Amino acid sequence: MEVEDSTANDWKDSGNKKFAAKPPNYQGAIDDYTKAIELDGTVATYYGNRAACYLALGLPNKALQDCNKALEIDKTFYKCLFRRAQAHLQLGQIQEAKEDFEKVRVFEPSQQTAVHEKLNLISRYEQLMKRGHEFLEQANYDSAKNNFEAVLGFAPCSREAKLALGEALLGLKKYTESATLASQLLQDDAQDTNALLLRAKSFYLKGEPWTTVSPFLMNILTLDPDNKAAADLRRKGKAINTLKEQGNDNFRNQNYDEAIKLYKEALELDPQNVLFNAQLLYNCAVIKNKMGENRESVKLLDQSLENNPDYTKAYKLRASVNTALKEYQDAVRDYHEASTREPDSRELKDALKQAQKQLKESEKKDYYAILDVPRNATEHEISKKYKKMAMLYHPDRHATKSEDEKKEAAKKMQDVNEANDVLSDAKKRQRYDQGADDLDGMDMGDFGGFSHMFRQGGFGGGHGHGGFQGFPGGSFHFG
Repeated sequence: MEVEDSTANDWKDSGNKKFAAKPPNYQGAIDDYTKAIELDGTVATYYGNRAACYLALGLPNKALQDCNKALEIDKTFYKCLFRRAQAHLQLGQIQEAKEDFEKVRVFEPSQQTAVHEKLNLISRYEQLMKRGHEFLEQANYDSAKNNFEAVLGFAPCSREAKLALGEALLGLKKYTESATLASQLLQDDAQDTNALLLRAKSFYLKGEPWTTVSPFLMNILTLDPDNKAAADLRRKGKAINTLKEQGNDNFRNQNYDEAIKLYKEALELDPQNVLFNAQLLYNCAVIKNKMGENRESVKLLDQSLENNPDYTKAYKLRASVNTALKEYQDAVRDYHEASTREPDSRELKDALKQAQKQLKESEKKDYYAILDVPRNATEHEISKKYKKMAMLYHPDRHATKSEDEKKEAAKKMQDVNEANDVLSDAKKRQRYDQGADDLDGMDMGDFGGFSHMFRQGGFGGGHGHGGFQGFPGGSFHFG
């Protein structure tokens, strides 16, 4: 088409071809209809056709503007009235959509079937929104989410449905998703107080610093000084943050009891703020650990991780505290959890290996305890104690006992023989004291009977070493 000689109608025809193409070229059609309008802005059809393209692209606000302009020019342009009703429906403007569809039904009999289908869709919209809000009140957030998402399937730009969906996401603790949804709403209207409140609540419940949350609430109260929800959240959040800061100050001044008291007061102000509360519980656990109350520290960390199962710092601290308590299996579990969240941390990998080593050490039999001798016992002391315990558990002394008692005595006799075989041999004892892993593969001798102790040709020398080495130290960053 020759651009210089083209008339408005030529551009309209070109746009129609692009609209009807397979696949349709809606943006190209919009560009052509726009050129037609620039040449002659008095033709309702040009606006109506461009509105159809905007609807197809999911831009109902722009479609609505064009439909209004077309109907200003021609009030009997019922095809465009139908499009305006569709735009209202996509925007969730249900009352306006109803009114337009009803007008089309009266004045355009050929559209009866299409109008009937759309009115049924409006009824479905109303039912889904009503049921969704009922689910919200019942704290059935999954079902509420499903209802609001169903609405957005045919009314994708409904702010009402999006805001309600945001509340469902908050209930499901999907705070990042609700914050993203709020941001999308604010792109269309930066002064929407409902969207600002949704974003503020998302950041608050996500455990973000108060300095991040407070400006959103102040913005809302500037736009709407009577907004009770924003005022209540600001009052509560400010009080919690003040208590936390006071607790932090007392911690830094080593006033540990007062710090814990303040943190617990903050916890009571909003039990629903679970991610922030996880930080407060972590802080209490740090203090209990510093006070040497490790069992209490673990309990507090358990609560912190119940609130926030992805809290890496809490896993690290609990692993360290469990190590101090010699709960090595729990320490291994927590170091593993922390490592999966920070896979590039060399410090965590080393700590996990150390914990696994100590777990393995802890699961070994304590031969000194089995023979009831100190780790620096001489060969004479070991021999003497062995003979005494071998006599105690000899099968003849348990011949009249129950089967369970016989089995127990036999097991203890086996442990006594095994302990003596290692501790009476200088090389084996040295390797045992050094934490060797392959003792089970060595020739452990004859554990079979009482005569074993009389075949001993003497006990080897050697020396014992006390205890295992602890985990490498680490510092904890206060929350």
